[in-house]
Amino acid sequence: DFTSGTDFQLAVVSEDLAIAARREYPLAKITVIDSIESFFNQDSQYDGLVIAAEEGAAWNILHPEYATIVPTPILNRPIGLAARLNDPGWVAFLNGWLEFERVDGSLDRLRHFWIEGGGTKVKKPRWCVLRDVLHWLPESP
Repeated sequence: DFTSGTDFQLAVVSEDLAIAARREYPLAKITVIDSIESFFNQDSQYDGLVIAAEEGAAWNILHPEYATIVPTPILNRPIGLAARLNDPGWVAFLNGWLEFERVDGSLDRLRHFWIEGGGTKVKKPRWCVLRDVLHWLPESP
C-alpha cells in the first residue's frame, strides 16, 4: 500500500478535491494541477491522480499504462444534475427516479459493470439442454 508511506505525491484538478485528498491521505503531498491532461504529460512527478472513478475509467482507455484504483471503502460523493429554475416537477421526478434506482440496486449494478470492470469478466455460459443434457454441443471453454 503506497499510501502508508510519507513520500508520495498526488495530483488533483480542483481545490475541493485537494481538501478531500488531504483528509484521506494526510501524509501525501497534494498538488492542484491545471488539467487532467497535464497529469498524463508530466514526467512521473506524481504517484497518482485523484479524480472520480468514472473519469479514471475513461482516461484509462486513452492511457492503458495507468490503472484506475477505487479505494476501499468506496468513497461516495454527491453529484449534481442540472434542472431549470422554478421547475419543481422535474426536480421531484429526478429525485424520485434516482431514489428508485438506488433502492432497487440498479446504480450499484451499473457502477460495477461500467466503472469497476464487471463487464469484462468472462462468464460461464447459461445452462443449455442441447449442451448439458443431450451433449450435442461441445463444452464451452
